[in-house]
Amino acid sequence: MVKRFKESKYFPEADTNVRITCKDCSTKMYPRKGKFTAEELLEATHVKKAFGREHMWVKITHRDEDHLEGKVENFPIFDASPRFGETVKIQLDEIEDIGPKRKMKNGNT
Repeated sequence: MVKRFKESKYFPEADTNVRITCKDCSTKMYPRKGKFTAEELLEATHVKKAFGREHMWVKITHRDEDHLEGKVENFPIFDASPRFGETVKIQLDEIEDIGPKRKMKNGNT
């Protein structure tokens, strides 16, 4: 079961890029979780990670051998989730999806 929240009077800042799923559904939705290559992660500007049941995009600000750091790019639905702009650490095996590739100066990806 996947829910997408739309902006409403109950969730005025709801972000439609946030997904809320059951634990078993996550594996089906993100079959490459933890399986991205080093090259893919070097080219990615964003990664997606589950914080409890809430799946959020994180803009990468720092890379290390075993983890990434970045700032949350979504407004959370749940109080327990990290806030927009909060810095979080992500282990490489927690990465569910990767965002757009960086554009090089010559226009290539």
